[in-house]
Order: sequence, then C-alpha cells, then structure tokens
Amino acid sequence: MSMDNQQVAEVLALISRHDRRHLGDTDADKLRMIDEWRRMIGHNDYSDAMNAVIAHKASSTEYLEPAHVNAICKARREARRAAEHHEALVPPNREDFPTIPADIDRALTSSWNDPVRYAAAEARLNEFLDFAGFPRVHNTFRGLSPVGSGIDERPRS
Repeated sequence: MSMDNQQVAEVLALISRHDRRHLGDTDADKLRMIDEWRRMIGHNDYSDAMNAVIAHKASSTEYLEPAHVNAICKARREARRAAEHHEALVPPNREDFPTIPADIDRALTSSWNDPVRYAAAEARLNEFLDFAGFPRVHNTFRGLSPVGSGIDERPRS
C-alpha cells in the first residue's frame, strides 16, 4: 500500500530527528521536500518505510537516502513473500492424514508393475479418501501404462 503525503512527512520527521536533516525554511519548501520524497519512496508501505529508517540508523552511519529506504523495504517484502511461500510448502502434521488401511496399502505396493491391478487399488484408495473427507489421488501410475507409453508389447523372438 502506497503512502500519502502525511505518512511521508512522518517518515521524513523520523529521519530528521536522527540526522538533524533540514527539511526547508518555509512551508512551501517542506511541502516540496515531502512531495519529492513521496515520489521516491511513496510506493512503499508506511510501516516498512518507518522500520527501514530505524533499521538503517541502527546498522549504518551512512547519510540516509531514498535508495536506502527502498532497498530495505524491498528486502522486507521479499522476506515476507519467501516466508509465505515456505509456509505454503510446509506439509500439515502427519496426524492430520488418514492411515491407509493395510489391505489397500498392500494392494498398491504389490501391483506397482501391473497398471490394471494398480488402477483397481487406486480406485479403492480414492473410495477410502472420499469417505475420510480427503482429496483423491489421480494418475499415480501415469506414464507407466503400456498403451501409448513407448513400451513395446510385441512378443520377443
């Protein structure tokens, strides 16, 4: 969410408190400074910009420029995206999954090389998953069917 002039003014006030930056002698000068900074950092989230100023002042003695604020805000956005992506990849607890009945498990493992038997076992598994309220599995034997897979069924002589 982008910042308005009031929020940019608060960011600049925080900056000026830390480095005694002079924002201008007249109200027009101050408004011009706010407008310039809004065009440079206004696309950032207000909270991120305020935290970026604090983070920069805590870790650097360099004079704070808009590029510093933008870089820190970008790093924070990317870190949030990475964390959200990681959370999406973390599987639920194993206890949340149903235990596959032994007879279905045996049927799946014993028919790994027989597409017809495996399809029948997979159908039984899907019935069980439907009953338990879980999503079905689809085409787990994909690509291993002799039909259209490039496996030659002609008898060898």
